[in-house]
This record gives sequence, C-alpha cells and structure tokens, in this order.
Amino acid sequence: MAASARLSRLSAITAGLGAGLLFSVELLFARLLLPHLGGSAAVWTTCLFFFQALLLGGYGLGHLAQRLRPRDQVGATLILVGLGALLLPPSIPAAWSPDPSYLLPGVLALLTERIGLPFLALASMTPLLLGWLASRAERPERLLAASNAGSLLGLLAYPLLLEPALGLWRQGQLWSFGYVAWGLLVLASGLAALRAGDEQAAAEPGSAAGGRFREWALLAALPSALLYGVTTAITTFLPPLPLLWVLPLALYLAGFVLAFRDPRRDRAKLRALLAVLVPLLIVGWLLRGALARWPAGLLGLLALHLLGFGALALALHQELARRAPSAPDATRFNLAIGVGGLLGGALCALAAPLLLRDASDYPLLLALGLLTLPPRGEALRSGRARLLGLSLLVPLLAVALDPASALGALPLLAIGGALALALARQRAWSRARLALALGLVVALGLARLGPPDVAATRSLHGVHRVVESEGFRHYLLGGVVHGRQRLDAPDEPLAYFARSAPLGQALASWSERNPQGRVSVVGLGVGGLLPYARSGQRWRFYELDPTVERFARAHFRYLERSPAAVDVVLGDGRRGLQSAARAGAEPCDLLVLDAFNGDAVPVHLLTEEACALCLTRLSRDGLLLANVSTRFLRLAPLLARHARRFGLVGVLRRERFTPQERAAARREGRAPSTCVALSRDPAALAPLRARGWEPLPPPAARTWTDQRASVLDLAGLVTLEGK
Repeated sequence: MAASARLSRLSAITAGLGAGLLFSVELLFARLLLPHLGGSAAVWTTCLFFFQALLLGGYGLGHLAQRLRPRDQVGATLILVGLGALLLPPSIPAAWSPDPSYLLPGVLALLTERIGLPFLALASMTPLLLGWLASRAERPERLLAASNAGSLLGLLAYPLLLEPALGLWRQGQLWSFGYVAWGLLVLASGLAALRAGDEQAAAEPGSAAGGRFREWALLAALPSALLYGVTTAITTFLPPLPLLWVLPLALYLAGFVLAFRDPRRDRAKLRALLAVLVPLLIVGWLLRGALARWPAGLLGLLALHLLGFGALALALHQELARRAPSAPDATRFNLAIGVGGLLGGALCALAAPLLLRDASDYPLLLALGLLTLPPRGEALRSGRARLLGLSLLVPLLAVALDPASALGALPLLAIGGALALALARQRAWSRARLALALGLVVALGLARLGPPDVAATRSLHGVHRVVESEGFRHYLLGGVVHGRQRLDAPDEPLAYFARSAPLGQALASWSERNPQGRVSVVGLGVGGLLPYARSGQRWRFYELDPTVERFARAHFRYLERSPAAVDVVLGDGRRGLQSAARAGAEPCDLLVLDAFNGDAVPVHLLTEEACALCLTRLSRDGLLLANVSTRFLRLAPLLARHARRFGLVGVLRRERFTPQERAAARREGRAPSTCVALSRDPAALAPLRARGWEPLPPPAARTWTDQRASVLDLAGLVTLEGK
C-alpha cells in the first residue's frame, strides 16, 4: 500500500513537470523560429501541428509499451530520455534557411531534427504512467488533470515569467535543467512501479470497441481544430508573440482540467450561453475587418473569440470526460485523444488551406461544435434530428468553396431552407441548433453576394484576395489592404505611398536626388513604391510569401511598368539582407521596411540586431525608411531607442484625416500612415525637415532584441487613437 501511494504521488509530479516542459518548449522553439520565418501566425500553427503529431507518436509508444514487462518498460523509457538529452539545449543552427517554396516541409524537418527526441520522450511518459497506475485499478482522471494543470502552468509561466526575464539562450538552458530533473523523476517513478509489485508480466491493454475509439477521437478533434482557428483569428490583427499564442491554448487546457475534475456535472447554463455566444462569434468573424479598425471593436472581438472558444471547448471536453473509460482502457483513451488532436490540427493546418480559399473553416467548426453537443440526457448519436442538423453543414461548406457569386450562393441558400422545413418535427434544442445552422448558411451566403473576387487563394501566411471597387483594384491579406492600383491611372502611387503621404514624400525627395541609387525594400505588397523609381536605379524587393509575388505580377502592373531594374528575392527579408552581406554585395542607398501586416508586426525586424543589420546594408549617407502604419501600436518610440543606441538621427511624420477629409481620401485611394526616417548623416534628413517632419518621440523604456521581445512591453506602445 505504501509503495502504491508513493507511485501515485511520483506519477502526478512527473506528469505535471513533463507536461509543463512539453508546452513551454513549444513556445520556446516557435520563438526561436520567428527571426527565420517572419511574423506570421503560421509559425505557431505549424509548430502546434508538429507537436500534436509528436504527442500522438508519444502516446502510441506509451500504449504499445504496455505489452512489455514492467522492467523492460522502465529500461526503454530511460534510453529514450537519455537520447533526448543529447539534443539539449533547444536551438536552431545559425546557417539554417528554409526554401520559401517548400517552407512547411523545411520547418517540420528542422523541428524533427532539433527537438523531436526530447519531445517524444516527454509525450510517451503520460500513457506509461497511466498503465502503471491502471494495474492498481485507479481511474485516469486525476493523472490527466495533473498533466493538464502542469501544461497550463508551463504555458502561462513562459510569456509571463520566463520571456520577460530571460533571453532565449538562458531559456534554453533552464529548460534543459528541467528536462534533466524530469528524467530523474522518471527513474524514481519506474523504480517505484517495480517495487509496487509489477514484476509480473504486464496486463494486456484494454480493447475498447472501435466505435468508442472513434467517438473519443472525434470529440477530441473538434476543440483541437477550433484551437487553430481561434489562434489564427486573433493573431491576424495582432503581433505574433507567445502570450497571444498562449491564451487560446491555456483556455483549451483549462477546459480539459475542469471537465475531468467533475465530468458528470450538468452544464445547462453553459449550453444556454453557447447558444448566444456562437452566433455572435460568427457574426463578429464576418464583420472582423470593420470591427478591427477601432480599439473598442478590436478588444471586443478578441474577448468574444476567447470567451466563445473557451466555453465551447469546455463543453466539448466535458462530453469527452463523460465517456472516459475504466482503468484498463486508460491508455487507449489517451491515444484516442492524441489521434483526435492530430486530426483537428491536420484539418486546419493542412486540409483547409488546400480546400478553402478563405478562413471559412473557423465558422464551420464553431457550428459543428455546437451541433455536436447533445441536449441534457441525449446520447451523442441521436438519430434523425442530429443527422439533419449536421447535414446543414454540407451547403455551408459548399458556400465556403463556392466562387463567391450571387448566382452560386442562392441555390445553396435554397438547399438550406429546404432542409430547415424539418424544424417543426424536432424538439426544442434540436430546433435551436437547426435554426443556428440555417442562419449560418444565410449569413455566409449573404456575405458572398456581390461582385466576385478577381482572385483568391490561401497560403501558409493567410488568405489572399484581389477585389475591385470604385475604380480601384485592391490586394488584401487577411483583413489588411496591402496595396491598391487605380484602373485608369496604373502609374499613380496610392494608399501609404500616395504623393501626399509621408513615405511618398520621402521617396520622391530621395529619388530626385539619387537618380542612380540602389534601393532595397523588405516587403513587396503589390510593388506600390515603384512609381517613384527612375531609369538607372536598381530596386530589390525581399518577399517572404511566394503568393504575394505571384499576385503582384498577375493582377497589378507596377512591376512590369517600372523604368528601374527590379528583382524580387523570395524569403524572409532579414535573412535576405544577411545573405547579401555575406556575399559582399554593394550596400544600398535607401532601405525601406514595409513588411508590417496591420498590427501583426514582424517582431524580428524591430530588434536591435535587425537595426544593426540594416545599417550594415546602408551606405554611409544612406536613408532608412520604416513604414510603421499600424492601427494601435506606437512603434516610433521603439525605433527612437534604436536610433539612440546606434547614434542615428531621425525624423517622423504622421498623416491623419479629419472626418471631413476621410471621404475624399477614400475616393482618391489614400490611407492614413506614419513613417520614420533614420540616417547616420543629418544632411540626408534635411529635405524632410524642410517639409515639416518632426523629431522622434522619447525612446521606449525597454528595447526588443532577438533574445528578448516580450508582449508585456507593448503596454507602453499601445495607442487607443487608431488610424
């Protein structure tokens, strides 16, 4: 009895620490990848998919290990833990550079090589511990709750404690010490299991029916898929920093903990709340572009996303907990959760970008999640009412795949209406869910009424669209306009680059004084800066996403009409500048940073190291222009700190419109913007000062570096004015 109690305590501690290490290394390695891959939510979702795949692999190993004798289980586990220790600390080779055309395979290969074994060892331990406890007929809920509590603590500790206090190298060292301590706990747990009387051959794992396994996996897949959707949704308009990655995942795990703590508790109030939250959330998703323009709208949208996702994930996890098996099937149940998590991740990370041209998978999953929840006392498989409710998702999916024309959407709405005729024959809860599904069909259909997109696709970095309205062609990535062109005047610079805009003023002034100059631009967009180019100049663009270049060449004319020599280098701009420096290329006379996507700023382009690199690529009297036209972040103080650090002079100009000017600016294709100009040579800024450019604001209190860039620093950089 004493040995069993000791094993139970050691198992809980080992599982909690291992889970904390698992989830903190996800954030650490994703943070290491940011300087290589740019500021995209895809960095985190790709890492999340990889870690879910490895988590399933670990669960599978742990499940299969139940067939070994206890002594062999302990020995094999210690060997795996030791092999993982050989790869410590977590790091990325300095020379690593992924091929932009094969970005996803390159990232997955790197993750496998650099962190695969330690992660696999950590992931395999929970099912092994479950198996050791199962031989004493203990239920798995307590150990699963301890594991998820450790995961939650690891997630919150990283952005709130580790990231603000330690650089990446120190974080890696601390994580390595934690891994070694966990390895010692694994050894102690294994010895305790052997002393508890497990020397006899291990019992065969339980063999739950295939239908139950599928049921577990599907219930686990839905919240996992929603996790991807909500993470992409909230980081479309905000910087891709670990705290914003953590919030949805923390809610996901908190739901797991609460659900398994009291799986039989009736949550009728939660379901009533979901009946209101989910439709509101879908409406907010449809109106996200308009809402995100205002501080209150953006904060409300963020809160709605997190509240709706957290409540729905909790309800789905409770359905999963209610179906948790007895002890002999504990490892199989754990394996089903891993399979479901990977299926949900594959659906959003791999299938959705190939099948859908926009982010419609998110509202589809919200609807499916609510429709899956049975009413009180109803089994998961409910028969005709549930089948009919789920069938409404078929036309909804078809609307998402449809070429967004009115004629294409109307028949789909008719199908939804025909299916809804069965409402009168269903019970109240079923009627509510059917009404919700019908409303989604109508909402998504109406959202697509109107002129079709010129082009639309979806890549690892987001949803790309080209639309025409009021005589302009616009290019949108996510919810942000990345460029536009006037159909009747294709050589006229627009938006942030209009002749009256700060960046337009600076480019016109510089181009007039440097007819043979060399220009480097980080961020292509549609090539909207090229109207300022002159014959004899050489322009080079660095673009992270190949889809952006393809759209710029196929649907806009700035590149083909430019009189200057222009080339486009695919890959992260910072990596491109480093490659040019290593190759001994001539420095440029003008360097433009124009890679920001709304408020989702690429953090790795705003660190001290990035600024130092930019200066190595500039001639002695060269000019650095940064387009910092974000809505709610004030980045000029951060650049002012870099200017003080490197002895630069700088000026700033903002263009804002009064309510009376906004309508005229929209008709002319102009947009409010902010530009910062930096140089070593005060004479390079004289023409801008003459045009009324202002001195830089006071420097930020804290700087960003490659080793330390915390989202908590944004507190002093946020403005509630918007654009």
